[in-house]
Amino acid sequence: MPQLTTLERNALNIASNSDAALGLVIYNTDIDCVEFFNGTQWISLCSTVLTQSNPSPMTICPDVANIITLADATVNCDADAITYQWQSSTDNYTWSPAAGTNTNADYTIAANTLSYGSTMYFRRMAIRYDQTIYSASALITVKALDIPKFMAYNLGADPTLDTPKKQMAYLANTGTGATTTNNGRVYGGRYQWGRKNLPYAISTDGNYTLYDNNARVKLPTATYDSDGQIVTIDGSTPADNLFVVDNNGTSDGGTGDNNFDWRQTQNSPTYSTNGTKDDLWGNGVFINVPTGPLFPSNPGVLASNGNYYQSTAWVMPQNNPCPAGWRVPTQDEWERIAAYSCANPTSIYGNFNTDVNGTVPNATSPFTWVPVVCTNGICTANSAWVEYGNNGYAVYETVNWNAFADKTSDLTASTAPQPFLFLPAAGSRSSNIGNVGYVGEAGNYWSSSLNSSSSALYFYSSSGNVTTNYGYGRSMGFSIRCVAE
Repeated sequence: MPQLTTLERNALNIASNSDAALGLVIYNTDIDCVEFFNGTQWISLCSTVLTQSNPSPMTICPDVANIITLADATVNCDADAITYQWQSSTDNYTWSPAAGTNTNADYTIAANTLSYGSTMYFRRMAIRYDQTIYSASALITVKALDIPKFMAYNLGADPTLDTPKKQMAYLANTGTGATTTNNGRVYGGRYQWGRKNLPYAISTDGNYTLYDNNARVKLPTATYDSDGQIVTIDGSTPADNLFVVDNNGTSDGGTGDNNFDWRQTQNSPTYSTNGTKDDLWGNGVFINVPTGPLFPSNPGVLASNGNYYQSTAWVMPQNNPCPAGWRVPTQDEWERIAAYSCANPTSIYGNFNTDVNGTVPNATSPFTWVPVVCTNGICTANSAWVEYGNNGYAVYETVNWNAFADKTSDLTASTAPQPFLFLPAAGSRSSNIGNVGYVGEAGNYWSSSLNSSSSALYFYSSSGNVTTNYGYGRSMGFSIRCVAE
């Protein structure tokens, strides 16, 4: 009987004439076993023992590739014949071949193939001839999406329109133009930063009137309460229904009024600390500095532009405009919904351009932003926004948008996916003369984060751009989309 090593056996090259070699017997000196050729492969007559290790559980970010590393399986004889197949299961009971390349010793979970907050089991099958063994399963846990829960509709809007598709369908079936009176059911109110949720922000006639140009007031004789809220315009006339502007049309009319900030200023004859509070919608820590937090016990959130902004760790102010259990989002939270990063969710800069095909802001974002025009009974992906049009952004989970085949069809149809959010382009109300403008052209949503002594940060969107860190004077009337506490 020929005595050969495994290397010498393989050098025989009998595959070219396998019929003639059928039944050939050798003694393999490497493994001390008799082997015979069955016409396809060498079979050992020794008792074989195939063993392998087990993968470890992992918690992963789904927006990057993740490798499950596992050592090669071993056998007490010729190991060249071992093959692998990775399998996956949602319940650790029913198994199927894992997606992608699954025949290597290690397995790579490709980026963006598992959903945020999901789980999946993986195991490796090792095969040698007619012997098969399975590793123990490993539970792979995908991190939850670390973003706030946004209210389903704008503050002041009709709460019965409580899904994005309902809001889009409503706009698709209402008129457009400067005389439209009921689109406020979707647009909601326009609020001055730091003020309570009072009638000044939206009409009280029950019709959700688009143009809420009720009476206006300037500041020199105004009075304020202990929460920094404007109470009267002259010591007796209530200001709850009044939008605060500078009727002189300048930033300082010579009497202390300021069209950039509805609160009292230090130039005002009735200046008081109550009138200049910075904690009206936040925690009062003014930390807009690039060098680091001013208060180590509450350092806030470091944004990618190097500034620290208010964190969510504050006591809810009494003048919070949102309903119980809700608050105004921070600038960081707007960044997260615009351009999310699982690995580093607090270091994002959410500014990006968009187009009608849908835009994923960055490689790690789970969302696709689609500019939408609603008219003539349908809503379609369209960046041709015009003033007084019914427009906005439908924000989809990317996995749902990618699975939607007919992206040029009506986005309110039953076959279309439900967006994660719909952010209507509700325009703004001027801090100078109090008129409503840019409806259909821009969406402006306040954050609770400060930008300067008289301005705050807000979320801005137009037909081709989304920006999360613009600052503007606190007298502007912008929309609010509340988030859960």
